[in-house]
Amino acid sequence: MMNKIFFDYKIDLFVIAQDNQIDYKEYELYQLKGICNGRIYIFFDYDKKKRNFMLLETGILDYILQFDNLFSYLDAGNYETFTVSGDYYSNNLSYIYSKENDTLEIHDVNSDLYYITCKYKDFKKAYEKFRKKTLLELITFYPEFKNNKYFIEYFRFD
Repeated sequence: MMNKIFFDYKIDLFVIAQDNQIDYKEYELYQLKGICNGRIYIFFDYDKKKRNFMLLETGILDYILQFDNLFSYLDAGNYETFTVSGDYYSNNLSYIYSKENDTLEIHDVNSDLYYITCKYKDFKKAYEKFRKKTLLELITFYPEFKNNKYFIEYFRFD
């Protein structure tokens, strides 16, 4: 089983430059999810027998919202749930949580490329750190987020 987890992301500079040419200050939540397109990387401890990373090519804000919902569902007792990118054709993942042994099973549904098992508390802790760091950086890359009421409402990190 893999225990140590690290999240990271990348948005190409030309995507940031293009996004900043539009007036997203008044965007609603659904519109916000359509910008900040990039990649989210999730690395797990190396294990020679299992895949040790996930690559999600998606809207960064979209997947932050989906991970937020994932954790709220699991914490509320719904131990089977999923996430999927806005295009519905990629990054479709299913999650099964076992409270008895704090195990989270992550399965790639689209291509059946991987099946990862990790500690739920480690996954959640790594995500929370990633979320805070990423949102702080996105406010730097996208200065109008500070003035967008939907960004402020849905992406709080205080």
